[in-house]
Amino acid sequence: MKISNKLIEIDFNGKTIDSIKFKNEETLNQTKQWVKKFPMMFPAIGLNNTFKYKKKDWPIQKHGFWNEIDFEVIQNSNSIVLNGKVDRDDYPAYVEVEQYIMLNKNVIDILTKVTGEPAPMQIGYHPAFKVDKGDMKIKGKAYVITADFKDKVEEINVDNINDLPWEGNDTFIFEQSEFILHNDNYDLKVSTNMKYIALWTIDTKYICIEPYSDLPGVFGDKSTNSIVDDTDWTIKIEYIERNK
Repeated sequence: MKISNKLIEIDFNGKTIDSIKFKNEETLNQTKQWVKKFPMMFPAIGLNNTFKYKKKDWPIQKHGFWNEIDFEVIQNSNSIVLNGKVDRDDYPAYVEVEQYIMLNKNVIDILTKVTGEPAPMQIGYHPAFKVDKGDMKIKGKAYVITADFKDKVEEINVDNINDLPWEGNDTFIFEQSEFILHNDNYDLKVSTNMKYIALWTIDTKYICIEPYSDLPGVFGDKSTNSIVDDTDWTIKIEYIERNK
């Protein structure tokens, strides 16, 4: 299914986003190195494989089970609404999930809301954007997941995502609310109300810009599991033409 306005067209597969075109130009990853485009992570991010809740360990698959939720989908001309219920033997609570994908001129607003019984939970947006120039000023302390899935902290100061010290490292996670990626024809601003934004890639042609509610489980005691508390998790994607 598709929603569009004069600037943006989104192709949605019923669970996650397959395509975002800005002025008819595809802006999501289209390489064969990593075929996913804009998946969701819920109720686990990254390498978390268990939740401890009420003195019991609950196994959880990598990135969780968003794609297994049976969503009711309501499509309008410039918005999509998802409603789903989680009532599973391998998850310790009953919760309801809502997601709103909305277009407003040059902006995509996505809001994800979880309500229900208290339960351990993490959530992450996982979009992979196409890279032309790769210009992105990145400065500050990064929580780093190494290639062998250890953790460390580094100070980062670069002007291009390709200059990040990728060799030996897998993911860089920053405690900030936005990044701006400069491409040939447009700037792409990703902002969120989540605590962290991660950067990940295995190909110089795209970059995953991933808002996280928490740090992934590789960070041990530094990683926490949120409790369902009617929080609204948001990501805003803004396209700005460069040649104006």
